[in-house]
Amino acid sequence: MKKVLVVVLCILVSALCSSCVNEKTQKVIDSINSIGTVSENSKDKLDNIKSQYDKLNKEEKENVSNYKKLTTAYNKYEKAVKEAAAEKVDELDDSTSSYSEDSIESIIDKYSDYVDKNGKIVFLSQLARANAVEYVENKITPNLKSPDSFNLYEAAVPYYPIYDKKANSCDVYVKVKYGATNSFGAEITSTVSGYVTFSFNFDNMSVSAIRDILL
Repeated sequence: MKKVLVVVLCILVSALCSSCVNEKTQKVIDSINSIGTVSENSKDKLDNIKSQYDKLNKEEKENVSNYKKLTTAYNKYEKAVKEAAAEKVDELDDSTSSYSEDSIESIIDKYSDYVDKNGKIVFLSQLARANAVEYVENKITPNLKSPDSFNLYEAAVPYYPIYDKKANSCDVYVKVKYGATNSFGAEITSTVSGYVTFSFNFDNMSVSAIRDILL
């Protein structure tokens, strides 16, 4: 009888120990409880909590009683970022506003996995517009007497480019007014305008200038 009691006691002690929550486990539980409202900007926070959870051993993970809250939060994040991506496509589609290359690349990094082919075309079309002025600058400066004297006065990319599905490219109209020093040391101004054709790469979400017609 005593042996039976000892065995039962050992089982109970083992069960109690296995359900103990250590400091690491409690930290993960507390982090999950502190998630709060989930938005398109919650990824870093959720990933940090998931990283903490992944570092636990099997028994510790089993003691994270609220883990389902983390998976639910990820689902809410996915929904939020998809909605934000759709809004961003609507904002950029047909827009002739000026966007920097950095801002468009940031949008692509954040949203491109959550949009369809048409959304990606919109993003890459705006990236082409953002690259057009720099392309023209790089085209002009090597032919100047004093490349370092180049001064950009005005730059315009006034139209939203039309994507050519067959050629997988778009033509971007660009106009650049600049000044530079001539061989006599005097600054002259000039204007270059025309079209730059950019090809699209949907695999790495990038554009490349392949030809131009500049006057």
